[in-house]
Amino acid sequence: MKYVNELSSMTVRTRLSRVPLTLRYRIVDIDNERTALDWTSLTASADVTFTVPASANAIYQDSRGKKRRIERRVLVVQANSGEADQFNAEEEYGVRNLKGFESA
Repeated sequence: MKYVNELSSMTVRTRLSRVPLTLRYRIVDIDNERTALDWTSLTASADVTFTVPASANAIYQDSRGKKRRIERRVLVVQANSGEADQFNAEEEYGVRNLKGFESA
C-alpha cells in the first residue's frame, strides 16, 4: 500500500489504452465511510497527471474523539461515465496521522 502524510497533496498519474470521452475521480475514506472528495472532472486524455488536494487527505475525527494512526482511502477513477464502454478502477492508499498538528 502507498502512503501519504496527513494534509499533504498527492500527485497521481494514470494511463489508459485510449483517449476516453470523459474522465473523473473521487476519494473515499474507507475507515470512516464517507466521501473525502466528491467526483472531480479531469481533462480527458490517455495519459493524465493530476493532483489530489491536501484537504482530501485530512485525518477525520470520529465521534469518540479518537483518531487512527493510518486512515485508508480509495482513489476511484472513472472513464466514459454512463457510456456502454464505461471503465472504473480504484487504488487504496493510506494517510499517515502526523503527531505534530491537527487536521481539523
